[in-house]
Amino acid sequence: MTELKFSLKDCDEVVRRRLSPDATTADFEAIPRHRDNFILKITTTRGDTWCFYAKSGTQPPKIDPILDDFRAKIPNFDASFTPKHYCSKPGLQIFEDLTCQRFQCELDRFTASHFRQVLSVLAEFHAAGVAYEEITARKLGQEYELESFNFDVREIEDVLANKEVVSHVVKNLEEGLGKFRPVLCHGDLIWSNALFHYDNGVPDNCKLINFKARLYAPPAYDVLQLIFFNSGEKFRMEHFESLLIYYHTRLKEALEKYHLDICKILPLEDLQQSTHALLLLIKLELVLRNKEQKKGRDEVKEILSCPQISREDCFTIVRNKIHSNDYDLLSFKLIDNVKLKIQIRRDLTEETLHFRTKSAENCAREIFFYSTLIPILQELEIEIINNCAPASYFQRRNSFIVFEHLFNYHPLPKSSLSDLKLLSIIVKKLAKLHASSLVFEEKMSRDLKRTYRASDDYSEHFEETNFETASGSIPCDENLKKCFPKIAEICASNQFRKIISHGNLNYDNVFVHDKIDCRFVNYESLKYVPPAYDFLSVVYLAEKKLEGELRRIYYDELKQIVASFNFDLSKIITWDEFVDSVESVRPVILAKKILEGSRDLLLELEESCHFLLSRN
Repeated sequence: MTELKFSLKDCDEVVRRRLSPDATTADFEAIPRHRDNFILKITTTRGDTWCFYAKSGTQPPKIDPILDDFRAKIPNFDASFTPKHYCSKPGLQIFEDLTCQRFQCELDRFTASHFRQVLSVLAEFHAAGVAYEEITARKLGQEYELESFNFDVREIEDVLANKEVVSHVVKNLEEGLGKFRPVLCHGDLIWSNALFHYDNGVPDNCKLINFKARLYAPPAYDVLQLIFFNSGEKFRMEHFESLLIYYHTRLKEALEKYHLDICKILPLEDLQQSTHALLLLIKLELVLRNKEQKKGRDEVKEILSCPQISREDCFTIVRNKIHSNDYDLLSFKLIDNVKLKIQIRRDLTEETLHFRTKSAENCAREIFFYSTLIPILQELEIEIINNCAPASYFQRRNSFIVFEHLFNYHPLPKSSLSDLKLLSIIVKKLAKLHASSLVFEEKMSRDLKRTYRASDDYSEHFEETNFETASGSIPCDENLKKCFPKIAEICASNQFRKIISHGNLNYDNVFVHDKIDCRFVNYESLKYVPPAYDFLSVVYLAEKKLEGELRRIYYDELKQIVASFNFDLSKIITWDEFVDSVESVRPVILAKKILEGSRDLLLELEESCHFLLSRN
């Protein structure tokens, strides 16, 4: 054991930094610890005793000058997420002693409580880095970053022997990660670099040590390092997604202390996308730390062969499908980017789960529909929405969406034009879709004790319907064109009650199962319009003579469903109001159909416009 070379004068410097400039040392004791470290026990002339940790090393912590800058610029900055460094002596660094405060390393696997403590600390650290940049940028009058993007991904050549593959992977990683806002990261979140305090065996505080020097990367890098370096697959299967959301929630709270909006810094969608982009790198790091880790190498190959979807994505998909984590994931395969097969084992039986997938590029409205709107409706116990659309088990913006596989369903055949039974099933299902929106707004209005409309909160998620713009492309005579501005004015008015609508009900977006059931797919044209918009979209898939019967079937079904929630449809949309709205919306639907190629509807459009103008 190396002898501690320390004097009373050295101790005076320590206690003065810890206590006050006039503090002096009466006595001290050096208690040896492992790896030539010591507990330094100092008694002052005032009679109080303080413990410090003397760590062997010639360099002060690399994070110290950064934290000093933070203290100078960030109001009320609190660096309690890491032990205080008091001074440097030859071969020694003096810190506050966390062991006396009963902080310790966790030698076993981290539990969910351990992860939450570390994620809370990381959120505070990351938020401080962002706050420092924002404060500095305001003072400079221009954008400012603590560091340029210095995330080195080139140590992976040992794992990927093929240099061409290495070059491709490195290029994709660097380009992909450059899309996300980087922050100052810890960069080495192994178990021994997190110290925990316990209350009755449960971790209630955490401090981080041994920060890497100025590692500047997306925050998901720290989050993934923490989770993957300190857990097994079974744990990640159950907690991976919830820990990401927990971190995001704590980061939001930490940023709010500095009056910063997380939606402008790191929206949840960006965290999810950067997490997916970083998975390959994290799994490569796992292999580098344990080169014989066959499973790790297999998972690297898994990502390289199927970059669109990860094992961790499959955990979420399967859990949402079978509502359980009690299974083993055996394999998964994406077929032609439209089908996903996941093989699992549960209760000693192997089974294959089938899903449909679609690219989520430019599908923000559909992701809103599944990730935000449906959960809100379900929370309000408006379950009628559930069988209007295919169930979706996973959504990631600009990546892909995973749906239930609609076995035995197929797009509506054009031969169904006169099939009243099938068309009745479709308009009844449409009534359910529309009723879910009406009931949502009526429930919210009742709870808030004021009129509430979905457009109050979600208008940015609805596609605009601009008749004047659309009608400009319609090949028709000048007299008809002169009518269009007035028609557009009528269509844009708030004369009729609006609801959240599908917005594009064509043959390909109505899936039917014999004459038993139907589902509406592809919600990328989601609109906030009168229900007549969707209704007429279905009517013009049928023979015109059936419109009268379909109107009554639709309205009666809507009335019955709304009544089941104790609301009176006649006080929301009367029959006469519905009929009037059909005529007011008809020119919009006819214009849409003509632009899609149904030139034979030009005469009907002219008649509809003149009829509407004659009433107004």
